[in-house]
Amino acid sequence: MSNEYDSKPNWIDNHPKEFIFNFYENKTCVGSVWYRPLEIGFEIDYIEVESSHRKNGLGTLLLQNFIADCKNKIDKFKNPNFFEIWLEVSVLNIPAIALYKKLGFKPVHVRPRYYSDGSDAKVMSLRVDV
Repeated sequence: MSNEYDSKPNWIDNHPKEFIFNFYENKTCVGSVWYRPLEIGFEIDYIEVESSHRKNGLGTLLLQNFIADCKNKIDKFKNPNFFEIWLEVSVLNIPAIALYKKLGFKPVHVRPRYYSDGSDAKVMSLRVDV
């Protein structure tokens, strides 16, 4: 099995300030993190793992490699000692919340009725020391 990663601007949806970090297995994209650089780190807009690859550790592997890739980009920020990664997740998405907590993300606050179904969004952040 051959695993590869890449990070590139999101020209697909014409969002040049958004980037996509992709995970490939045997040259097929099976996971992606869509993110934007911030002054103090990065904000994850969207995470996707192909349904056929879920529940086998790929989400963990994808995010661990995404965080490592972010460390390579940190020289653009004001504080070179650490940066933060932010994300929002539905409070109903228990498996995702468990994954983020396992990787060290901490809950910051809740945005009430944030999603179209009326569910709240949990805002989480991860401090990464460099």
